[in-house]
Amino acid sequence: MKKFLMISLLIFAAFFFISCGGSKKDKDKTDTGDTDTDVTDTADSSDTDPASDTEPGGNTEPTDDTDTADDSDNTDSTDDSDTAAERECETLEFGEVYYMNSSSGDYYEAYAENGMAGDKAYSDVLDIDFRNKKELETGTFTLSDSRKTCEYCIFLGEDFKTNETTPTKKYFQESGELVFEEVQEGTLRSRGHGSFRLVEIDSKYEPVDGGKCYDVKNLEWDTICRPDCDGKICGDDGCGGTCGDGCGELACNAAQTECVPYDCETLDMNIVSLNYYMNYGIPTYQTMYSASTGADYNIFYMEIVDTANAVGEHILDENSVSGAAGVTLSLWEIEDINDADSTVFYFPKKGTLTIYEYDKESTYISFSTEDVMVEEVTMYRDDNGVRYTIPVAGGKCYDLVDFEYHDRGY
Repeated sequence: MKKFLMISLLIFAAFFFISCGGSKKDKDKTDTGDTDTDVTDTADSSDTDPASDTEPGGNTEPTDDTDTADDSDNTDSTDDSDTAAERECETLEFGEVYYMNSSSGDYYEAYAENGMAGDKAYSDVLDIDFRNKKELETGTFTLSDSRKTCEYCIFLGEDFKTNETTPTKKYFQESGELVFEEVQEGTLRSRGHGSFRLVEIDSKYEPVDGGKCYDVKNLEWDTICRPDCDGKICGDDGCGGTCGDGCGELACNAAQTECVPYDCETLDMNIVSLNYYMNYGIPTYQTMYSASTGADYNIFYMEIVDTANAVGEHILDENSVSGAAGVTLSLWEIEDINDADSTVFYFPKKGTLTIYEYDKESTYISFSTEDVMVEEVTMYRDDNGVRYTIPVAGGKCYDLVDFEYHDRGY
């Protein structure tokens, strides 16, 4: 999936999946992640959930863009009084539509083919927001041009540039319709298609006079999740569940036909300093580590979820993604910075993290790790918004070299 194509978005979104939900790798095929993209986290928001990065906030109700300056000349039907609907607009096409998790409401996301909007060097992200809906129904629905009244709200962020968390230009629907041909009962998952016009909006989220516009003539999607366990005894069923009874302390092979012993590489991260920031009120420590994994970027993340009980020994396991241990620890390998579908997430299978000192005000922290093993995972979110992971069948794993850290975050 193409989500969070910029390194800054990935770093900024670090643990969006703890505090706010999903990322494109959070593959439901959720996101990411959701990490917390979540580029797009992305990326959006101080996390990069694309719903917040590409979706304008505040009053987005468009105002009348008609030019009424000269009422005396009413003979020319092609003068400046032409509305956006009468203009010719460029046509945009999009790739696969993804289902994205977010604590503020799940949504759909797609990327313009080959960066068709604006500068082709950067990504263009389309989001379909369902407001506070919990489920969809079949039928044809006309799109409102008002951000205040839209039930189905479509936003386009044009040109998400490297090291920037907002697009160069933003667009909102002016007209069109969405057709839901089939829906998965009780969810926002569906199969359908739509056609609509998007117009450029300004910083106040009103149509730009003489701004650009795009026509999307046939957006098709199928976000209905269909479990696939034929011939499989373990591993992910593709919808957030597992096939068979799982493998317990063993690993599921790539074919999902056998439980096998883990065969992990040893990883020495050589961490010498950590960066500190607050992510939705959660103290977070992050850095790039220098170990050679073949990826473009290797990122270490640690969150202090329970600050009152930070000092002490924390047992890490497959449930620690939820924050149940009071802390979270994970590694991200970004194999290709231009394709966030290449981002691989690792969470602990076992190990211990001991925090000796922690000061929330100064951000000072002193800790060590012992016997930590991390495995490649896919992240999901349950009906209560709690994140959980399922190991990737045949995925990689690392035995981390024990290390200590005694320094101030910054």
